[in-house]
Amino acid sequence: MRSKVAMQTLHANSPPAEPKSVWLIIEFFAIFIAVPLLYLFKLLPNSSMIPLLWGVFLYSVLILKAHRVRCFYWDLKKSMLLPLFWRASAVCAALICFTLLVMPQNFLAFVRHDPMLWLLVMLLYPILSAFTQETIFRRFFFFRYRTLWHNNQRLAIVLSALLFSYMHIVFLNYVAVLFTLVGGLIFAAQYRRHQSLILVSLEHAIYGNMVFTVGLGAYFYHAAI
Repeated sequence: MRSKVAMQTLHANSPPAEPKSVWLIIEFFAIFIAVPLLYLFKLLPNSSMIPLLWGVFLYSVLILKAHRVRCFYWDLKKSMLLPLFWRASAVCAALICFTLLVMPQNFLAFVRHDPMLWLLVMLLYPILSAFTQETIFRRFFFFRYRTLWHNNQRLAIVLSALLFSYMHIVFLNYVAVLFTLVGGLIFAAQYRRHQSLILVSLEHAIYGNMVFTVGLGAYFYHAAI
């Protein structure tokens, strides 16, 4: 009798079984393929972008918590900071150079024309956008769909970056798609190496804030914001 009760308790405390591959594929296509197309073809209003992003974020968190995968904890180590500094310095320098070469009239325009709104974006973007996206495209993506590519980590990195870039087709410009492809590769590779959601969220926030600061925000801005 005791062993039966113990087994029932163990079963109750165990994480849920992995869903069948067919359901994972359906979920995968619904979240990462169908949603951007719905916006691209104007089947969903632009004003729903942020609420839907947060809806997917909350769904991701619920799935991760059900499988005992933590999201909200500090996993940044000192050894990660110096490499992050050099990567961020190189990327930020590249963003400044691109802006000065392609659209010098926009350089620091956001800061000059509306400093209070710029400051608000700097404060809110890291949490409301960068962290939510990294939770979905890194923590959730790498864990949830690992069985679909049989733990092929290189394939996971490439797919994560491609889907992250693909999501930005809703902004209807090549700059957003190409820049996020590069960023996606960096974030996915660093997440795979360190398994640190805080690291990739911080790096994403640095690059995103720099994009808005130097004057490239128009490429990543939509009526949803």
